Amino acid sequence: MLRVFCVVGLCGLMSAPAVLAGDEVHLVSPDKALSITGRLTATDEDSYTIETVIGTLTLPMDGTICKGSACPSEPEIPVMVNARPGGIVDLTGANLEVSGRLLSFSDQTYTVETKIGPLRIPAPGITCTGAACPQAATVPLSHLPPALRRSAGS
Repeated sequence: MLRVFCVVGLCGLMSAPAVLAGDEVHLVSPDKALSITGRLTATDEDSYTIETVIGTLTLPMDGTICKGSACPSEPEIPVMVNARPGGIVDLTGANLEVSGRLLSFSDQTYTVETKIGPLRIPAPGITCTGAACPQAATVPLSHLPPALRRSAGS
């Protein structure tokens, strides 16, 4: 019986070459409510399969953060972070020049208080200068909230 399990296990590893056999991983939900440690035995587009002390578990990749050297690499998504509302910004684009106090930056939209009132300006094509401007960064796809993951993956 043990021999058959080993042969079947080997076949599973051969079908998933990105998995490093025997390496332990730590799977965590974004809110840290769920945390499981085990040996990663397989992955596919949608799930992780790990061997744990309670048996083999298959968990969805969506909403799970994989930590450890055996984890498959995941795409990184460009995002804008660390905006500092309250500071002065200058926004320029093809036919736009606006200066004002940054009220917020969310959903890829600047909201700026100007002399004529608040303006909402979509970020694509806009250059922001000033200490309050958000900075470009990349984050792993799994670290984004589910709604943003779906839109970033398409």
